[in-house]
Amino acid sequence: SSGENQLVARVSFMLLGVGSLIIFTSVVGFLGNVKEIRCLLVTVLVFFTQIAISALIFLEKEVVYHQWNYRIDEVISEYGNKSLAEKEFVWNILNAVQQNVRKTQIRT
Repeated sequence: SSGENQLVARVSFMLLGVGSLIIFTSVVGFLGNVKEIRCLLVTVLVFFTQIAISALIFLEKEVVYHQWNYRIDEVISEYGNKSLAEKEFVWNILNAVQQNVRKTQIRT
């Protein structure tokens, strides 16, 4: 059926894209190694690190989501507490986010 063909086509394009990305990264790494260009090698290492971190976040998205929400709730509950003056920089970040959201809401 056409639904199965679309699924096969999508999977094929994804595999083609991932394969192309791997080949490109391998070629850049090879050139960096042959030409002894440290910048290319560092770029490849940074790229693979970003891919690994993204994969870990994706695989552990529930844990990341809960930790993120817990941290935001903690910041909000401690906001303005005079005994926690060392956390004022976090409150300034929260203030900036709120101001940006307010500006965005006014524009729409």
